[in-house]
Amino acid sequence: MCEKGIRGNGMGKNQIDRGYEPVTVKIYVRRTGQEFSERVMAALRGPQILAVGRESEGLISYPDEAVSVVSPMKNGVVADYDLAAKIFRYYLSKTCGTRRLFFKPSVAVCVPLELTKVERRAYEDVFYQAGARRVLLVKKTMEQALAEIPAKYGVIVGIYPQSQDGR
Repeated sequence: MCEKGIRGNGMGKNQIDRGYEPVTVKIYVRRTGQEFSERVMAALRGPQILAVGRESEGLISYPDEAVSVVSPMKNGVVADYDLAAKIFRYYLSKTCGTRRLFFKPSVAVCVPLELTKVERRAYEDVFYQAGARRVLLVKKTMEQALAEIPAKYGVIVGIYPQSQDGR
């Protein structure tokens, strides 16, 4: 997994690999009005997840070379399905609380990119795996789509890629 994100360079410092910039995700829960913003990245030691989001950023300069900080996204598209599902499951449980254990939320995902059918399916599958009951993909920013998304979608997720390569 080191080659998919941020990895050690042999000197006790970790760095971001080219092309795998962490995307920013914003999650809005209609029921509570709670808004959550985080980067989609995780610190790993082998297959074990040590930290997610901001907490993993602190491990970038961690001297242990067995720890790698990775992002499951590439240019706003899911590149590592399993890791993305685990991270989004964590974020949904963090924003929806224990209620999510009994009631799966309907999630609207706002991805302001032109996606292929395969990329759209990957996003849908990731959020179903993360614990969503229904998934709606919208090709707009979260701010643009907030008023247009049906009320049955109680959780709105905005994906904001860092890359500016026209994709």
